[in-house]
Amino acid sequence: MKPVCVLRLDTERQVLAQRLLNTQRFVRMFWNIGVWTLWTALLLQLCPAVAREVKIEQCVNEGLVEVVAGQKTFITCTGDGDIQWRLHWHQNQSHRFAECTQSSCTMLVSAPFSEIFEATVTGAHSKRITVNAENNTKIHENIELVNGSLECVLINNTYSIGSANCTLNYVYSPENVSCEGVETTLSVNVSCVIGSVYSSRRIYKCHLLVVRDKVRANK
Repeated sequence: MKPVCVLRLDTERQVLAQRLLNTQRFVRMFWNIGVWTLWTALLLQLCPAVAREVKIEQCVNEGLVEVVAGQKTFITCTGDGDIQWRLHWHQNQSHRFAECTQSSCTMLVSAPFSEIFEATVTGAHSKRITVNAENNTKIHENIELVNGSLECVLINNTYSIGSANCTLNYVYSPENVSCEGVETTLSVNVSCVIGSVYSSRRIYKCHLLVVRDKVRANK
C-alpha cells in the first residue's frame, strides 16, 4: 500500500505545482496588460497626434520654387491644422518667422523678414506666403533669405505632426535674347545670345520650342 500512497502524494504535488504555475502566468499576463495600458496612456499624452499630410503646392519642380525679380511669388501650404513657417539658409541658420491658425497669421520677427515675406490664410486648410520681389531693395540687401529653404510645419499645440520643404531660387528673367536657327532634314541647330540672366543657385536651363504652321505640319 505504501507505493500507492507515495504515488498519490506525488500526483497531488504535481497538481498543486501546475495550479501555482497557472496562477503565476495569469498574474504575469495581467501585469503585462496593465503595464502596456499604462505606457499607451503615457504615449498618448506625450504624443497626442499622428503624422498628417502637409504639402507645398508650388513645390513640384524638383523641390524648387523660383522667386522672380520684379514680381510677387505666392507659395501655398495645405494641411489640416495650425502651421508654422520656417526659413533655413546658409551656415545652418533657421528662423521661425510666422504662425498661422485657421483664421489668421502672425509674423514673429520684424525686418527684414516682414518686408520680404507676408503670411496669410487663404482657406480652411491652406495658408500662403507671399514673397515680395516687386521693386524691393530689401531683397538685394538680404539675398540669402530668398536663396534658402522654406518649411511649412503642421503643429498640434507645440508638437510637430508633419512638414514640407521647398527650396527658393531667386532669379532674373533673361533679357535681350536673340536666336538664330538652321533646319535640316534631320535636325534643327539653334544658337542664342543672352544679354543678361541671373540665378542665385546658378541653375540655368534652356528650352527650345519648335512651332510649325498648319500648312507645314500637314506635309
